[in-house]
Amino acid sequence: MLLALILTPSRLLGRRTFIEIHRALQAWWTRSLVAAIQYLFNLHVEVTGRDAPRCKPGIMLVRHSSLLDTLLPALLLSDDGIGFRYVLKHALLLDPCLDLVGCRLPNTFVQRHGDTQNELAAIQHLARTTPHTETVVIYPEGTRYTADRRQDLLHKLRMKGSQRLPIAESLQHTLPPRSGGTLALLEHLDSRPVVVMAHVGLEEATHVTDIFRGNLVGRKIAIRMWIIRPEEIPHDPTARREWLDSWWLCVDEWIEQNLPSSHSKPSPSSLPMAAQ
Repeated sequence: MLLALILTPSRLLGRRTFIEIHRALQAWWTRSLVAAIQYLFNLHVEVTGRDAPRCKPGIMLVRHSSLLDTLLPALLLSDDGIGFRYVLKHALLLDPCLDLVGCRLPNTFVQRHGDTQNELAAIQHLARTTPHTETVVIYPEGTRYTADRRQDLLHKLRMKGSQRLPIAESLQHTLPPRSGGTLALLEHLDSRPVVVMAHVGLEEATHVTDIFRGNLVGRKIAIRMWIIRPEEIPHDPTARREWLDSWWLCVDEWIEQNLPSSHSKPSPSSLPMAAQ
């Protein structure tokens, strides 16, 4: 029955029903996959700021360090009955599940090295058509963090003499955020709250082979969410870039404090005002 509904053209079901069926399928698939992973690998999940999605954010900014962190927003948002849209890299369409369902939902798949104006226009269209009952999820780093990628990026920025070098050097556990996509979303969604999500515990699962090696067995997954109210978001594009960088420094510091090997003490004075 479910398969028949999935394969039914949207014109026969009506666009709203078609979307609702595929959202339900996505939520079921996410919950089932997470439950199976938790059971098989004896994972423990701890969430701070669990009520954050209930503010109905327009945008969720998520740290990207693993194949599995793409499941976290869907799991947390669907639990609160919030619809969600993704901005994801086009290469993920190689996953049959994303190709089948992801393209039937209002998501945007961007080419990381494609025509920047076309990609930003697609993101703006996604934001412009997002109703108040839905949230757009984006990963500002643009790719999964690894120590090797960080070193490669630092080398390239030094060779170019880039102005992004200081922020890249300051971030130890994340990559500097690319502001284009986030600013494109804010053009149409800045009247709604933004939620920032950081997490630790999935760093050893950057590839499928890492999961099969048992790198996640017995891990504790810690998730932290912050709410940023609309009045705390600057209006000027330059100020918004600095605002995004400051939040990513906050994310990076939280990761440092919560990694199993970290023993650093919190320093709230260094966090953006909204995080304190």
